[in-house]
Amino acid sequence: MFFKFATFAFFSYYHSIYDGAEKLGYSYETGESSSIVRRVSTLAEKLAEFLWKRSSSPSSRVPAFNSNRTLVNELLHCYLDTAACRMFFAASNKDTPPFYR
Repeated sequence: MFFKFATFAFFSYYHSIYDGAEKLGYSYETGESSSIVRRVSTLAEKLAEFLWKRSSSPSSRVPAFNSNRTLVNELLHCYLDTAACRMFFAASNKDTPPFYR
């Protein structure tokens, strides 16, 4: 395995009511310096690198993948804190269920 998944496996209650901000130690206000934001960002970078290597020729150069930690923080805020957030509003309109607007 090209990286140790165990170091990134911090969702101990995968897809349950316990995967909340409090249980994961997430705080929107902490922002990009939050531990979970850093870990999710690193996981995304490693996954992108892996997919690049698997889908390209062996001689191609692997680009530097840098995740957008501000975006990761905003998305975690939407998924863990509230669905009435900027990112979901930006991706929806008045006809998009569950009609947050």
